[in-house]
Amino acid sequence: MIRSLRKKFIAITMLSVFLVLFAIFFAIIISNYISVITAAEERMDLLVENGGSFLDFEDKMKKPGDEKEPPEMKDSPSENKHLSDIKKPFFDQNKLSAETPFDSRYFTATFDSEGNVTKLETDRIYTISDETAKKKATAIYNQNTRFGFDGNFRFRTTTIDGNVMVLFLDCTRELETFRSFLTQSIAVVAIGIFSIFILVVFLSGI
Repeated sequence: MIRSLRKKFIAITMLSVFLVLFAIFFAIIISNYISVITAAEERMDLLVENGGSFLDFEDKMKKPGDEKEPPEMKDSPSENKHLSDIKKPFFDQNKLSAETPFDSRYFTATFDSEGNVTKLETDRIYTISDETAKKKATAIYNQNTRFGFDGNFRFRTTTIDGNVMVLFLDCTRELETFRSFLTQSIAVVAIGIFSIFILVVFLSGI
């Protein structure tokens, strides 16, 4: 009788612990995954607003000493562009760093109305060739998929000036961090459940 009650006690206790830990684990993992997607989408929003490239924006963000020739100063102070004015959109959003254009790796492909690639932008990524970029973008274009993941790349399909642009953002660093956190979390949960099981078995005997 006592042995039977002990088994039931252990089973009920471990089931309760497992459900609570699983709920906490699931909530944390989903929250982290959503954070990865949100951060990627914020960068892609800025890229789309800038026509699919940060290159022009980076030129504007250069420090005053980076120019070979000093910029021409206007008579009116209001006509002079300062670095703080250029960075202002980032800080107004309070989401992205002013370094975002410099540490983002991405490529784009633009299609005309007949589905032909009219423009490729691969200057901001080293691991993707023009051929690979065209192949990946064409596959997404033919699938008529608006957004998602292609490997470690977050992609989005958008229309700019009547043409369809497929934008790919490299999320390797963020996804590797997420996967590492996922692995560590699983290990911690497993060790926690095992430790609680040993403790429950011992206390149930008492």
